[in-house]
Formats: sequence, C-alpha cells, structure tokens
Amino acid sequence: DDFRIIIVKLADRLHNMRTLRFMKPEKQVKISRETLDIFAPLAHRMGIWQFKSELEDTAFMYLYPQEYKRLSRRLRTHQKKFQDTLDKSQVLLKERLIADPTLREQAESVEVSGRMKEM
Repeated sequence: DDFRIIIVKLADRLHNMRTLRFMKPEKQVKISRETLDIFAPLAHRMGIWQFKSELEDTAFMYLYPQEYKRLSRRLRTHQKKFQDTLDKSQVLLKERLIADPTLREQAESVEVSGRMKEM
C-alpha cells in the first residue's frame, strides 16, 4: 500500500546502475537485465520518466555495448536536425493553438514545450 517503498527501491537501483562500472561484467549483465525487465517498467508505470529513461539507457549500454555506441553516434550526428525539427514543431503548434477561436476564448496564453528523446 505504501508506494514510497517502491520509490526508495527505484532510487537504490538507479544508484546501483550508476556505479555498475565497478562490478564484474557478469554482474553488470545480470543487474542490467533485471533492471530492463523489472525496474524500468515499474518506473514507467509510476510515471517517474527520469528514472525510467536513465535505467533503460544504462541497462542498454551494458547489455548491448556495440549497439549502444552505434546508436549514440548516430543520435549525436543528427541531434541538431532533431532539435531544429522540435523547435519548428513547437512554433507551428503554438501558432495553430493561438489561432483556434475556441482555445483563445478559454485561455489567455498557450505554452508549448517539448523535449528530445533520451539515450
């Protein structure tokens, strides 16, 4: 019944993942698999997106190191393009929302925010 216990367990696992580099490779893989299968989905269900993202990214790095490096490189290469697209989309969405007469009546101003996907 007390969700605080789950939050403490998630915080503990996040700390463990951040210090995983000091453990043996077999332990890194075991803990990462458990994190990806149990703890990341739990953080997702609780709506703790920052925990979920970091748990997934760190586990992926230890479970699939080659794929992680390749994907990281590709994301860094395209990061500027992705950010530009996000910025343009935010401006376009805000303009459309402000232009809508129904929304304009209901709110003084519209704030649109966005973020890039984690990795």
